[in-house]
Amino acid sequence: MELKVVVALLLLATVSFSTFLDDLQFALPIVIIIMVILLSLVFMLSRTLSLPQLQAWVKTEIRELIIAAILFIAIYGLFSGIDPFVYMITGEEDYHGAAQSVSHDMLNRANEAYKDVMEANHYLGIISGFYATTSLSLWYAGITSSGSPYAGFSIFMTPLSMASQGLTNMIYIYSAISLFLDFFLDVGIKLLPLAFIFRFIPFTRKAGTTLIALVIGAYLFFPASVVLVGSFHDTIEIETPHLSKKALSDFKGDLPTIDALCKEPVLRILFVLLGELVMTLVICLPLAAFGLYEPCEKWMTLLVYPLLVFIYQLAYSIAIGGFIWGLWPESSVSAIHNSLIDFMVQVNNIVVVTYIDVIIIGIITYIGTKSISSALGGEYLLPAVQKLI
Repeated sequence: MELKVVVALLLLATVSFSTFLDDLQFALPIVIIIMVILLSLVFMLSRTLSLPQLQAWVKTEIRELIIAAILFIAIYGLFSGIDPFVYMITGEEDYHGAAQSVSHDMLNRANEAYKDVMEANHYLGIISGFYATTSLSLWYAGITSSGSPYAGFSIFMTPLSMASQGLTNMIYIYSAISLFLDFFLDVGIKLLPLAFIFRFIPFTRKAGTTLIALVIGAYLFFPASVVLVGSFHDTIEIETPHLSKKALSDFKGDLPTIDALCKEPVLRILFVLLGELVMTLVICLPLAAFGLYEPCEKWMTLLVYPLLVFIYQLAYSIAIGGFIWGLWPESSVSAIHNSLIDFMVQVNNIVVVTYIDVIIIGIITYIGTKSISSALGGEYLLPAVQKLI
């Protein structure tokens, strides 16, 4: 019987996406009429052939038919006036909207924390991969300086990677909860006619009762459990993981701002585009009319241009070398560590709460569905749902 129930549930999962669910409410009265006619014919046959066992079976089925009709009225009455019932349990008039608010609130928290993780990870990748080298030529000798002052900071990327993994799971879980809330709200009430069709047929009565319990669990207990989880959040006052601007500035590091030297148009034209020859021609050609071209060329070639290049290289070397050897302020390791510890504690707390939410939602929905199914005469074990929990 358990295997049949599992197969039926899988088929119903596919049927729930069909477009004919709206027409099932018209099929239910037809099925009831057919069952009444069949039972009448079987009862007449049992009386004609004097079959007491068949008469007893017909009487039992008539009693079950009446019970199914009473159950139909009770269940539809419950769904019609469900708002006061849910308000009594959850304290919310619009329980579906309240459940979606809980789901969206946790999704927003996770998304904000995920943005901070990605931003911090981006800055750490930049500074930990930064490597600077510079050289200063002094005629026949030169000075070279190089280093990677933030190389060890890549160790902080490991906890950030773990945080992103936990937040990804959290986003997946609450996105699924939000999707199921909309799906159950739309499909749950439409599956009730199909469930009662199975309930009115003698050979599928147990499967129909189980399906009724599943519909009640999905339509009522699932969103109600999400609302209760939201109340749990308000009680423990969970914090949204967040890295302040001060913390993010620590992650950025103190990289040298000498890129202005490379971007300056005057310097780029002077040293890159013009070069020694073009620069000499530009300055010395106007002096040719006074017979000063050759002295100007010698001065430009032997002194002025090399001196300008030397001054530029000296400024660049001082900037880079000073940064490498500690003249530039470095980000404090302890500041990054303290900011990251506080952030990771907040991420760990909210991710653990998410896992606890899944357990609470699953247990409430499962126990409620299982109790309804058992009380109505359906499957007690619910094998497929039990293994999922």
